[in-house]
Amino acid sequence: MSPLLLGAGADVHRSRGGAGPLVQDSFTDADSTALTAHAPDIDSVGGGWINPTGTWIITGNKAQLSAGVGGVNGIYIDAGQANVVLTCLVNTGDAKYVGLMFRASAVTDCILTHFSIAEDRIQVFKDVLGVRTEIANVAFVCAPDTQYEMKVLLSALSVIIEIDGVEKVNISEAHNQSDTGVGLWQWDGNLWNSARWDDFQVETA
Repeated sequence: MSPLLLGAGADVHRSRGGAGPLVQDSFTDADSTALTAHAPDIDSVGGGWINPTGTWIITGNKAQLSAGVGGVNGIYIDAGQANVVLTCLVNTGDAKYVGLMFRASAVTDCILTHFSIAEDRIQVFKDVLGVRTEIANVAFVCAPDTQYEMKVLLSALSVIIEIDGVEKVNISEAHNQSDTGVGLWQWDGNLWNSARWDDFQVETA
């Protein structure tokens, strides 16, 4: 299994529809602050980061999985809308699988995408109550300890994933089509604590 990455600037960008972001987080806070205790820069729903598996903290003004639970680790925030554009900067660190989740109702009920570092792939899975099924797999040379901008564009059944502005995945998927959770995801391969996430932003599609 594995995770994935996204990026956005710390400035308040304008969305495609002209409104401000639904969610924006530059992860600016004191080191070791739990992500569940941290207030995002913009949180339109107001619930903050919720339902973590693993221990998620802030380190150097970036999000970090500081301790994994074995296997699936994630945390998400309610964007309030399902059709969104999610962008995040992801640094792969020494992790094996690192990325993002979306259309989440739980960490184990979502769609997730990640960099598969050892295999040089981008993978996409749907997770249905802990049963993960691969729905996309494309070649992409992933370097360790390298930052990538990951962007996920969601509109009805359409799921498009861009890396550094280049489209890599374009699929149709109905799972959790109306769910509004978006967040961070990593597979715990005992190398979890070096990956980082920064400049997390969600806008209306």
